Parts: sequence; C-alpha cells; structure tokens
Amino acid sequence: MKIVHFIPMLTKGGGERVVVDLANAAISEGHEVTVLAAFPVDEALLANRLSSKIELRFISANPSGRIRRYVASLIWLVSNWKWIVSKEIFHCHLTQGSVLGALIHFLRRKYGGNHPAVIETYHAVGMPIPKWHRRIHAWLCTQHDGVVLMAKDRFWTEFIRKHPRLPTIHIPNGVDSKLGKENINLQFNYRKSVNIPTSCKIVVGTVGQFRKERSPHLLADIFVRLARKFPDNVHFLMIGDGAQLAPVRSWIKNEGLEARIHTPGLSYNPYLPMSVMDLYLTLNVGPTTGIAALEAVFVGVPVIALQLDTNFQPSSNDWIWSNNDVQTVTEHMAELIKDAKARLNLVNRQLAHAQHYHTIANMHSAYFDFYLKVISGLQRN
Repeated sequence: MKIVHFIPMLTKGGGERVVVDLANAAISEGHEVTVLAAFPVDEALLANRLSSKIELRFISANPSGRIRRYVASLIWLVSNWKWIVSKEIFHCHLTQGSVLGALIHFLRRKYGGNHPAVIETYHAVGMPIPKWHRRIHAWLCTQHDGVVLMAKDRFWTEFIRKHPRLPTIHIPNGVDSKLGKENINLQFNYRKSVNIPTSCKIVVGTVGQFRKERSPHLLADIFVRLARKFPDNVHFLMIGDGAQLAPVRSWIKNEGLEARIHTPGLSYNPYLPMSVMDLYLTLNVGPTTGIAALEAVFVGVPVIALQLDTNFQPSSNDWIWSNNDVQTVTEHMAELIKDAKARLNLVNRQLAHAQHYHTIANMHSAYFDFYLKVISGLQRN
C-alpha cells in the first residue's frame, strides 16, 4: 500500500510521535510510505526517528507564517496532483493537515477516481480548545473519507451520531518505546544537570508541551501543592517548552519554589528525564492518556492523571487513576509519594495493561484495518 502522512512539522508532540511510529511500522511491513511536512525543522526534534527507508518531503524549503503555509500548500497541491493520486492513502494530522486533506478530497471528487482515500486522525479530542475551532475542524472532518479519534468525548460522540455514513473509529494511542529505565550513571548526570540534589529521594514529573490547551498551569499548581506538603527531599520536574513555559516559570518563582520545581525546557530524549522520575502526572481524556504518559509506563514510572472530561465517571477498573479536581489529585499523589510498595504495584499493573493494549503493533494493525475498510467503501461507491 502507498501511504502518505501529512503533519505540519516534525516537532515534539503526541500527534507528531504517532505519525513517526505509524510510518515506521508500515515501512517495516513492506508498504511504501512518505512523510510530508510543511517545512523542515531540526531533525533532532523527531525526524531522526524516521526509518531511512521512508521518503521525507516538504511543501516549502523555509519556515513561514500560518497564512503563507496554507497558500504554499495550495500551490504545492496543484503542482503535485499526479503524485498525490498515485497514492492509496493520504493520512492527515492536525489543522493544516485537515485543510489539505479536505482540498484533496474535493479535487478527487471533482475530477473522478478514488485515490487517495483521505483519512484524518483528530488528536485534540477533549482538549479545552475554542468551540468555534472545534466546529470548523468537525466540518473539515466531514470532507474526508474516514476519521480516527484517539479518545472519546461528548462532542465527538454526538458528531459520530450525526454522521453515520462517515467511517469513524476510536483507535487508542500506542507507542514504540524502550522498556525499563536508563542506566544509573546517566540518571545521576541528568539529575545533576537540572539541579536536582543528591539529597532528593523522590522525583515527581511530567513531560508535555507548555500550551494553554495542555493546562500546564494546572499541573504546576498540583506540584506547588505537593511541594508545600513534603520536605526538600521531594522534587518536581516539568519537561517541555512552549508559549506557557515563561508564565509557569514566573509563577513557580513567585511561589519561592524554583529550587524544587525544575523546568529545564525541551528534552530531545524524554526517555532520560522519565528515568529519574518516581511518579508521573499526565492529562487524561476519559480513560485515554497521551503518548508521553504511555512512554512513562513503559519506562517503569507509575502514572496518575488530571481528568479533562468533566463528564467522565472514574471506576476502580480504570488502568490509570484520574480525577478532575486538582486537590483530589494532589492528595492521591501524596499517598503514592509516601508508599513505595503502592507505586511498584501500580506500575506493574499499568505495564501489563500497556503491553497488551498500547503497543505500536496494536495501533498499526487497527489503522491498517481501517485503511482497508475505507478503501473498500470508496471502491463500492
């Protein structure tokens, strides 16, 4: 099968990581895979994880503003139409991908044929994004041949009900990740590099983008509350960058906790900072967690979550405990900080679940079956 993945930029992020892992899985099974991006960025951010057998293409050679990127996409689309229709799947990700996918879908229907099938993975399910943006994106999804949701919430459940003829599926995130922690010497050197003292006994952390919809201020609030509960031998680590990093740093400094809540910025290899963590805090949408949290589980760090879906009813059977109340999450984390045995039991249970449901093999198999279903539907029509 000839597959194209479009992602605006190959930078750190859950959607971007899904693209890379799916592309690598498909190429390993003998499919022809191209990853298309708006423009090149530092390969160390993510592109260096792509298999050398995957073709990497760019719409433009130079970075530019959003409007120019969209104009460049339109020009590129016209110039490369023959190449596009030679593919079987055009898999689009994020907003620019959704727009480009809708244009391809429109032109394919206008000129006839059923190549390529346009499929979108919508990665922002449950995120607190503006309602107008979500409605526009939902309309764009109706201009595709199939939609994959990485989580479920009330809005998208209603979307599925209203569009029964649009093939839509929920495919949980999977991840291609190492098992176990980095060696102790590298852990020691990393702790030293981010100013975690040798007297520190417990490190509580998170990895993610400092963007408003990712609620980094809420995660920092939980860490501040925990820092006030525990002595100086408990430290906190927030890995990532983005527009909200500076405000979060300023707030932590104003609280007088910059020596215990460490915000070193972007890590090219999050596996290393995860290796020094003893407990991990993430965001969940219903029972669904993100890519970084899945990596943490595979590394061997127990994970709990701040719940973003206010309608979600937690259950004792949830593989990741979550709650939408900041104080309740703080108290639960405090209990785990005190109890090493409970942390060990938790990570063993979570690791068994992740190995069964959240491997890259499971995710790739589900996507490939969906590709075949969508292609079959186009051929029948």
